[in-house]
Amino acid sequence: MTLKYGDKKTAYVVWTNTDLTEGRGQHYPLAICEYPETATRLASRRYVMGSDCPIGETQVEYTQSGWIGPIYLIPPSQDDLIKSEQRIQREEAQSRKKAVLERARQLGLTQTEIDILIKT
Repeated sequence: MTLKYGDKKTAYVVWTNTDLTEGRGQHYPLAICEYPETATRLASRRYVMGSDCPIGETQVEYTQSGWIGPIYLIPPSQDDLIKSEQRIQREEAQSRKKAVLERARQLGLTQTEIDILIKT
């Protein structure tokens, strides 16, 4: 069978949890399989407290780079959110500084004069 761009088929998702002790973590796909037998094998004793992972079905589509399907985006932690906000603030400050330096050049300041202003 020749595959064509846009062909679709069912795939089997083996779901697990970030907290294998109590199951209070985030669910995420451990594996995405072509056959349910493969999913069953990979799911064996890999879930919370050594139980079998749940298995779900999803649709995947064929593209030039292979099969693609839905993804699971891992939500950020509190620390990730804080670091992200700090990064955004740093980038905005750098952007403002760059704009001011460009404006100074447009007004005729030389690089030497700009360096003097930056260092003081």
